[in-house]
Amino acid sequence: MDSSYRILSPADRKRIRDRRHQQAFQRVESCEQGHDSEGIQRILEMNHVLRAQNEALLAREATLKRMFKSWENGSIPSSPAGTGYSRLGRRGDISSSPALNRMPTPILASDTMSVAPRLQPQMSWNMLPLHEAFSYPESCHWFAYPNLVLSSADTPSPLDLLYGSRSNALADMIYTSMKGELFRDPERLALSWILYHFSRWYMSPSPAAYERIPTFARPMPEQLHTMHPRVLDCAFVVPEMRLNLIRRWHQYQGRHQELIGLLACCWRVRWPWGEPILERNAYNEICIRPSFYNTFMNEKGWGLTPEFIERFPEPLSGIDVDSIINAIG
Repeated sequence: MDSSYRILSPADRKRIRDRRHQQAFQRVESCEQGHDSEGIQRILEMNHVLRAQNEALLAREATLKRMFKSWENGSIPSSPAGTGYSRLGRRGDISSSPALNRMPTPILASDTMSVAPRLQPQMSWNMLPLHEAFSYPESCHWFAYPNLVLSSADTPSPLDLLYGSRSNALADMIYTSMKGELFRDPERLALSWILYHFSRWYMSPSPAAYERIPTFARPMPEQLHTMHPRVLDCAFVVPEMRLNLIRRWHQYQGRHQELIGLLACCWRVRWPWGEPILERNAYNEICIRPSFYNTFMNEKGWGLTPEFIERFPEPLSGIDVDSIINAIG
């Protein structure tokens, strides 16, 4: 023992012992805070995300291998159910989606919209888009916080998307990112709703999460195999337009922010002006009006104002512009 310690008075020795015990307790407390149940849960959630993304990459790798092998053999690859896409389409009708029965706020509709048949490649729920880095300001920044996304509810309250939330981190981040844009409430709620469920599915892929995404907003085959900015996956409404943007993205060098910002503001839900989009259910809870839900979950329920079409006509190449134009501001 140090000689200087022996010459100390009993009171000084006690103070030193107490200080050492306090320092040891602080180290233990700091260790417990860094490894508490919440910290362990966050690590498990991150592990779940990485596993899901790894499975998606393995599925994509297997699809590419089958494709290359078929080219070598001179045949056309046939994608097994659940792992690729087929040449047969399916109807875009979302009114019978099982996701409607799983939502905490009742939005089952009695007046479903009629949807024209549309050939849509059959995709698998675990096939994720192929992204590259893209520094569009304030765009989809919540993907950098997977623990917050995963801790958010499977389905949000519409009020959280319209006015922000202290309990739903993902809804609040989406609200913040859209707060500075000139959206009407119908477009703000509709775009936020789709973006919320797309983000939840991307961070934690599952059949249930995939079913909550409207058919027209689900990734197309080219999104799985062509490197592109993540923000283009959020150009939801017209799949063909989304693919045109991916193919022509390099042509808009220096105008990316202008294009994405204008596109977001020019979408219009085909909904009567001033018509309510929310209502109270049997439990006196505020929820989305069923007829409005069926409208924005249907590709035919959307239109694009002439301002975007006049300034950026190229993304609409090969698309019947008359079918999507919406001249009502």
